[in-house]
Amino acid sequence: MQETERRPSPVRFAVAGKFSALDAPCVPRKRAAVSADIAPNRAVFLSYATQDAAEARRICEALRAAGVEVWFDQSELRGGDAWDRKIRTQIRDCALFLPLISANTQARLEGYFRLEWKLAEDRSHLMAKGKPFLVPVVVDATGERDAHVPDAFLAVQWTRLAGGETNAAFCAQVQRLLGNSEMEPGRPRRDPELGRMGPGERGEGAASPAGMKVGRALRARRFGPAAIAAAVVLTLAAGAWIWRTASPASDPAARRSAPPTVEKSAPAPTAPAAISDKSLVVLPLENLSPDPENAFFTDGMHHEIISTLQTNADLKVASRSAALAYKGSTRPIAAIARELGVANVITGSVRRERDRVRIQLELRRAGDDALLWALPKLDRPVIDAFAVQTEVAEEVSRVLQARAGVGRGGFAQFMTRNPRAYDLYLKALNDYLNDGYFNVARLNEDIVLMTEAVQLDPAFMPAARMLGRLHARTFGLSRESQDLLHHAAEAKRWSETASRLAPGGAGDAALAQYYAIIMGDGERALTLAQSAIRALPNDPDGYIFAGAALRLLGRRTEAAVHYRRAAELDAGVPQYWSFAATELIWLRRWDELKHLLSGRKNTVAGPGIMAQFQLDGTLPAPGKIPAGNSRAAWHWRRREFTEVIAAVEAGTFSDSVKLDQLGRKSDALRRLGRTGEAEAVAREMIVVAERLQAAPDFGPSPKAGYQAQAWLRTGRTEDALAAARRFIDAVPESNAGTRWAREITLAEMLAYLNRSRESCELIAKLLRVPSGLTVPMLKVDPTWDNVREDVAFKALLADPKNSAPL
Repeated sequence: MQETERRPSPVRFAVAGKFSALDAPCVPRKRAAVSADIAPNRAVFLSYATQDAAEARRICEALRAAGVEVWFDQSELRGGDAWDRKIRTQIRDCALFLPLISANTQARLEGYFRLEWKLAEDRSHLMAKGKPFLVPVVVDATGERDAHVPDAFLAVQWTRLAGGETNAAFCAQVQRLLGNSEMEPGRPRRDPELGRMGPGERGEGAASPAGMKVGRALRARRFGPAAIAAAVVLTLAAGAWIWRTASPASDPAARRSAPPTVEKSAPAPTAPAAISDKSLVVLPLENLSPDPENAFFTDGMHHEIISTLQTNADLKVASRSAALAYKGSTRPIAAIARELGVANVITGSVRRERDRVRIQLELRRAGDDALLWALPKLDRPVIDAFAVQTEVAEEVSRVLQARAGVGRGGFAQFMTRNPRAYDLYLKALNDYLNDGYFNVARLNEDIVLMTEAVQLDPAFMPAARMLGRLHARTFGLSRESQDLLHHAAEAKRWSETASRLAPGGAGDAALAQYYAIIMGDGERALTLAQSAIRALPNDPDGYIFAGAALRLLGRRTEAAVHYRRAAELDAGVPQYWSFAATELIWLRRWDELKHLLSGRKNTVAGPGIMAQFQLDGTLPAPGKIPAGNSRAAWHWRRREFTEVIAAVEAGTFSDSVKLDQLGRKSDALRRLGRTGEAEAVAREMIVVAERLQAAPDFGPSPKAGYQAQAWLRTGRTEDALAAARRFIDAVPESNAGTRWAREITLAEMLAYLNRSRESCELIAKLLRVPSGLTVPMLKVDPTWDNVREDVAFKALLADPKNSAPL
């Protein structure tokens, strides 16, 4: 969950989703993992799957803050001999090798990180016994028993750093390992803060995470190529979503210096519902193309076949991310189907050679491996390949006796017959689904590809839809006014084109994204999202943007339902679970939240920290505070005002976020008695606020809010309050969620000015709705100190209705 939702301010809520990840279709997958030249023999090499970039960054930052040199680079280096040589050289020269292990590495049976792991394992075989080198780190609930890792990784004990949150004990242990060529003899000392556990303590839900004991041999185990399920089985019982995992990860915020307590087990899930005969998974297609560069074509065909099948509401089709967990697996289809809760499995292969493509597919019943249908080996021109998607959807629906749904074939029937346009589309789609989501340069490259595709075929609906999505995503990462204006206009243009090309709603999801994320128009976005859901009931996009629209409208209960539905359709996207957790926090649905977090703590790491705080009042320890814009806010809540100032000064922000951060810095300086410095920061806020008056508006204008924040801290009290009220009035009554967020800002300003009665009246109103204001936050946040002793404020905190579920 983003800090923009945790501590509302004019800056955060004025842009209503501009910096939100609500449009996220997938997990960011940046390429790993080396950095600039660092002296050998004292450096740590951090190796990770691209989906774990955020966790790797947290570990890297923590180690560097502790004075450890880390090879870690997220510059967008592409493949090539020079880069490959650099990787090999650094693995050869590093002092410690830290492989990050997760559900993502389990799901990816191929990847560059596996070459890094192999090189590190080979080097470890040349070392003396007891020399520390391999330091495996698990960032989620992945267990050792079935881990797809080199045998050498199993000969040392693992460390668990949930979500990449890195404590001081781990940093100290790495420093000790860097300073010793041999491990001390005898049994290593148990470190309770690090969470070390011996082999006998592994397994089912250990209360503390595994620590690190380098050089102690464990029994070597070998594993076959079996892939692990990345999708977690979701069941609905008594109105609560109950998750099951083999080994739940410890929440990083839950560890404190107090004596350990035994966690209560989550209620046992009910028996799963009967598996529908009309359910299936399309396993990743085998790429038989002689040119490895054609892998994108096979991946794109896999995605499009799934998308076309999902248009039939009478079919239950496992998501692409769930299917990808079994890429390269040799497990029996019965086992795969059982884990995914489906009755049937499609397997096949694609071979592309120059301008022709050969496709072979089979549909089998998982229970007895009976062949239900087979697509004969087709040898077609590439321009005819897209027709296979429609043929597959029709034949599978016929065989499984599924009714044809509204909008069936919504994507395939709008595919192009231009081979160049089709190639460009599949390349951009592959980028977007794999490693381009947070990469502005890559997004702009894909915009060029898709622009060419729609120029080649103006009726190519999926390309227009993708182009609208690419511009909307790039808008969210842009800072300059001209870039914002350009990408907003292009997102609207191409989203409207997709909607026009696909009558019946199949092209409306991108337009729903535009109105929810860019324009903040909840009503219009909801209408479009509902249209997309009717046309494509198995596509999570419609539910995600319906959830975003419902949040703007203040209808958070419905938003939670839609986010849960999206997560059920595509369990492999962590953002969907984060959105659902956020809604449960604001709704104060504590039991449901506990059930969700019991199996997804690492997947919802952002809201997980906030949830833990809301549930037991535990503020995250300094070492557990997440990186990013929220760091200063958590230090503020911990009353660590010097750290607040340091966090603000260390960050780089767009003007809108910078204004809010400067306000926090000014307040922290005043708390430390550094009034002159606080006033200087307030004057800087005036400059930034004036600069923001020239920025373009998208949706309800935030500009009065910028002025209110700056004027408040420069003593222009009445001007500030008047601006805050204009800030609220700029939002239509229908967008209740956005209005509540802006009203919290006004309540904070009134508290800042010691106007207790007015502030408490507004707080009382906001506690009656899912505004994001909660009693636990009111209790600890210094923002409310000026009204803390007011009788009315104390009464609000004591009233059980204000803590009860909404």
